[in-house]
Amino acid sequence: LNISERTFHRYSSDTQLDTSSTERLLKLMLLYQHGEEVFSTLEDFKPWMKQSMRIFGDKSALDLLDTVTGFELVDNVLSRIEFGTYS
Repeated sequence: LNISERTFHRYSSDTQLDTSSTERLLKLMLLYQHGEEVFSTLEDFKPWMKQSMRIFGDKSALDLLDTVTGFELVDNVLSRIEFGTYS
C-alpha cells in the first residue's frame, strides 16, 4: 500500500486511504481472490505467495507487490497455473 505496517495499524476504521493506497488494496484483494480460486483455499495460497521461485528471480510473489508490474506478473503466473501452462 506504500505505507508502513505501523502506520496502517494506527488508522481507525473511518480513515480514508489516498487514491494510490486504495488502488493497491483493491489489486491485492483481487489477487488474493484469484489465488484462492487457483489453490482452492487461502490456506494453500498464502505459503505459495511467501516461497522463493525461480520464475520471480528467486524472490517470493510478495516481494513483487511493490509495483503494478509485479502485481501483473504474479497474476499472470496464477493464470498460467490455473490453465495448466505453468512451466
